Amino acid sequence: MKRFVRSIKLVGLGLCLLAAVAWAGAADDFQSGNRAALDGDYPTALDRYTRAIDSGELSGRNLAAAYYGRAEAWLASREPGRADEDFSRATEIDPADAEAWLGRGKARAAGGETRQAIGDFERAIDLAPDDPEAFIRRGDARFALKDDAGAIDDYDRALKLDPGRAVVHYNRGLAWASKGDLHLALADAREALRLDPENLAYQDRVKRLEAMVLKKK
Repeated sequence: MKRFVRSIKLVGLGLCLLAAVAWAGAADDFQSGNRAALDGDYPTALDRYTRAIDSGELSGRNLAAAYYGRAEAWLASREPGRADEDFSRATEIDPADAEAWLGRGKARAAGGETRQAIGDFERAIDLAPDDPEAFIRRGDARFALKDDAGAIDDYDRALKLDPGRAVVHYNRGLAWASKGDLHLALADAREALRLDPENLAYQDRVKRLEAMVLKKK
């Protein structure tokens, strides 16, 4: 939810400024959807975003923002197909919105359309090359397609932008292990655990890799 929170706060600000002029009803519904989404009340969020969209009062980037918000709510509700539809509408209205392309990639990956998701992640990277999230997501998709080298390259690029992401070290370690390099896999698992020492999955992964490395000596 972290990216969702950041995004709806940003687009919500624009609607607040416009509300006083002409779009009070749609803006209120949009903000109500934002608040519901932040509270994890996705049925209410979906209802409010839909009211904002159907009002006919929104256009341009504001309409794209409402579709984006509803798409994230669909995704959180485990409805990747419907999320895909709304993310697609957002990209059609505002094709320069990297987060909309990233969102559609997430929806397509969740729906099993991994190769199509990679194309969306690449579009997001082109638009926002300094954002590590699209590299992480593309790395995950490449790993799912057994492209270990491609996944590692994407995780490398993500970690250059944000070296403190424990899960990226963990996932890169999985890719190293898949390639057969247990030493690098263990190094990444240990770094993930250092960054998040209470994580039980990381603790277990380090123990198992240490045992595997010791056994190979």
